[in-house]
Amino acid sequence: MRTLARAIAVAVLAVPALAGPPLVCHPWIANDATPPAGRTWLGPDGAVAGDPDIVKALDLASETLVRMDIVQRVLAARGAKASGFVDALAERVKRLEDATRGEAAPSDARRTLARARFDHALASATAHYLGGERASAEEEGASVARLKTAADALEADAAARLAVARATTPLMRTGTREEHARAFVAAFDLASTMPEGEARSRLRAVLAWDLEHLEAYLLDGEIRGSGATPSAETRLARLRSIAAAQAAGGDAK
Repeated sequence: MRTLARAIAVAVLAVPALAGPPLVCHPWIANDATPPAGRTWLGPDGAVAGDPDIVKALDLASETLVRMDIVQRVLAARGAKASGFVDALAERVKRLEDATRGEAAPSDARRTLARARFDHALASATAHYLGGERASAEEEGASVARLKTAADALEADAAARLAVARATTPLMRTGTREEHARAFVAAFDLASTMPEGEARSRLRAVLAWDLEHLEAYLLDGEIRGSGATPSAETRLARLRSIAAAQAAGGDAK
């Protein structure tokens, strides 16, 4: 079993072909991006650590994209046995809720709770697409709705918006192209305002990967049909058009 978990974890490290749900099959931290320092949630032999060590790693990671990466890789390694990890993240949320109940909590405690809620919501939404019995459309829809609420609580967080974009892509049962476009454009624009550094570089890399692969799959046919040449620029422009039409109450044609 440990060998299998190691093999799955290693497989997630490689950029995959465009197949499977984006929350599961497309990496959050691209191979050509600067990796986060250390991966304490991995054991010395590369196997996924126990839940307490993973939760500790999530507590220490202030960068949303790094926490998204941890959640995705752990769930990929656990596969159909991921429910225990999702439950551990739910318990983490409850502990933080109990700690902040009563007197007005300081802003950093509220921020920590919002991050924990997002981690749990992302894990829950991702787990619906893993091995084992497939969740119902209603269950998947509810989990994606919780993810969107949790991302909203993080306010101007580009990585959280990208998670919503992948969760609502038309490849998923719960997504629409308009909602997907709005979330991706928001993620792209917020990333552009981040200060220079490794965090911005990692996020820009995954946005570029999505434009080159996922968005190409979704948009290139209609871009060619309009007479334009598919590229990162024309895909982003098309996403902006779809998002703007939805915001105006119209339907992008």
